[in-house]
Order: sequence, then C-alpha cells, then structure tokens
Amino acid sequence: MTIPGPTDSSLSQLRRLRRDFLGYLCDAAQHGDLVLLRPAPGMKIYLANHPDLIEDSLVRRPELFHKARMTRRMVGNFLGNGLGLSVDETHGQRSDEQTYDIQ
Repeated sequence: MTIPGPTDSSLSQLRRLRRDFLGYLCDAAQHGDLVLLRPAPGMKIYLANHPDLIEDSLVRRPELFHKARMTRRMVGNFLGNGLGLSVDETHGQRSDEQTYDIQ
C-alpha cells in the first residue's frame, strides 16, 4: 500500500513546516485520509485526516501508534502536549483523574 503525501524534498517540507505549520498540515491533508509526511531525512510522520483513523489512534488502539520522541518534541512545539502526543500511562488517564493548579 502506498500512502500519498507531499512530493517535495524533506528540506522543503521542513522549511514549510517551520514557516507555516498549520498551512503545511492543511495542504498535506488534501492528499487523503492518511498522509505520509517526510519533514527530515529518515523521518516519517503519518497524518490521520479521517475521523475513524483519528479515533483508532487516540481511543481504540493507541498502543499501536508509536510517537517518536523527536516527533513529539517537534509537533509539541506547535500543538502542545495534549492527547494526540501523549504516550504510555499518560494517554490512558481520564480527565477527571487529573488535577490542575489554577492561579
């Protein structure tokens, strides 16, 4: 199975990602429900754009979706460290189990 994605070079993708993160993702989403991004040599990021794929990765089977440390750090700079980037036991926590210190 070939997963579609942007065909420009990794360096070009990385520049665009850094310059216009949201625009880059919106353009990439036009390639389909599942898109392969290659923002650096040897790096692969899969962008899920279909609700069923998103539910699989976040709710039904999160253990099947590896989130590399470099990817979490790079994407986390833009999106924060929410559910989409959480791993291990942090992912399974329910919101009512978390405490927040609001000042």
